[in-house]
Amino acid sequence: MEYGKLPISLASYFLLVAALLVANNYAEAFAEASIEGSSTVHRRQRIGVKVKGIGGSRKTSKFGAQCGQGWREQYARHHSAILQSEPSRQRFAVVELHRNGLGDRLTSAVAVFYYALLSGRAYRIDWRGVAGVPLTAALDKPNIDWEVGPGDAPPGAEGTKRVDWFLTHGLHPPDSPPFQFFGGEDIRLQWRDMRTVVMSPNTGVVDKLFYNRFHRQQLFAWGLRPETAVGCALDFLFQPRAEVLDLVRDNFMALSEPQALKIGIHVRMGDAWLKNKEYGDCNREIDYEDLGRWFRCASKVEEEYRVEKISVHWYVVSDCFTLRHKAAKMFGQKVLLPNQETVTEHMDYRSGNSTRDLIAFRTTVAEQWLLGMTDFQIITEESSYGRLAALRSLRFRSVYTMRSAEAVAERRRNVSTWECTRENYDDFQEVAVNQPWVKI
Repeated sequence: MEYGKLPISLASYFLLVAALLVANNYAEAFAEASIEGSSTVHRRQRIGVKVKGIGGSRKTSKFGAQCGQGWREQYARHHSAILQSEPSRQRFAVVELHRNGLGDRLTSAVAVFYYALLSGRAYRIDWRGVAGVPLTAALDKPNIDWEVGPGDAPPGAEGTKRVDWFLTHGLHPPDSPPFQFFGGEDIRLQWRDMRTVVMSPNTGVVDKLFYNRFHRQQLFAWGLRPETAVGCALDFLFQPRAEVLDLVRDNFMALSEPQALKIGIHVRMGDAWLKNKEYGDCNREIDYEDLGRWFRCASKVEEEYRVEKISVHWYVVSDCFTLRHKAAKMFGQKVLLPNQETVTEHMDYRSGNSTRDLIAFRTTVAEQWLLGMTDFQIITEESSYGRLAALRSLRFRSVYTMRSAEAVAERRRNVSTWECTRENYDDFQEVAVNQPWVKI
């Protein structure tokens, strides 16, 4: 098939796919037919997920046209067909998520999902949580079954290709293997004879994919864009469990108000505090030069965008639990406070109490999800947690990153006079690409 041809009819498309499946070419069928069939009109099949106690049934996707048409339904059917086929005919793309925090792990999950989507493989997640807490304890699978099975990637099995792209401290130079692969290779042709490809990355590659001459047109034909691809993938793959959203019930309801101005504030104190509490300290005040920058930014955003008689909510997320209460004391009731049931811990921190570790993991997932429900996100540069939430929001001109004085100077800004005005937002390149460590 060639790029640029007119879409085939829906009926012809299904006949073509059926014929190819019979011919035992699952991967080629999806990867090629999706190019021509991507612009065909499909009826969206949304799956209602019942979320107890927080407003009844919710749809899988709220983004609609922002994520394009066709690819979601096509891939869900293709994925299901692979899982139901004989083992010799199956093709898998497995992402190993064994290390790092939630932001880095989900960033890697998105990267390998696009490899699976473009190569026509069934996507699977091999998750290793602290204290044995599975990813499914917090996130449901609304469209495809991504949980790895025991026979998907047996250790040392013939027909399994393992790709380790996990770099120390997340420092990926521009010519590192994942960027070369996703930015310049025809992904459909790589390891096509392997039954399973297992990837262990710790960086994002979405921006590179949209410069890939073999896949750029295909992604655009699906209706995806660099700015939306991350949020659309997360929306397709994951849905918080009812138990997760119940932990943040009050804040969820506040952030669901359609007319309210919702400002997210993510302040990361660092791993020294969360992972090794005896060596770290988060007892810092909201002073002018340090933590006050996040809240001055929020005040400026509120000044710029507030409309008379509408509610304003500041949703503060931090690895320091007491910071939120300090913010509420200083800025009043617009600061949303966490429920008493939540537990603030890093994913790599093991408390010795399995129930507490489960609630801590669910809290981490819930708060990132809610951060992605805000209209504006004021985030910490040294963290993918807030950046990923901002991209999941699928809002634009809405992100402001708090950086060190050196990083601000590199961007030719004056740290003492720079404000979070309408003109000073961070664009996609700043949020997702211009990072010295893990990219998105």
